[in-house]
Amino acid sequence: MGSAEAGIEGPGRRGDRDVLAAERKERARIRSEKGIRWGGRPLATAA
Repeated sequence: MGSAEAGIEGPGRRGDRDVLAAERKERARIRSEKGIRWGGRPLATAA
């Protein structure tokens, strides 16, 4: 019983986490690139 629910919930949650992790990595990479391009201005303070 529990295994079935975990089977349904597990992949969905993992997918969401993977997507969120991918977005964070992409944003972090873009932020770092923008920081370098914009003279290293910290965007974290603006956000």
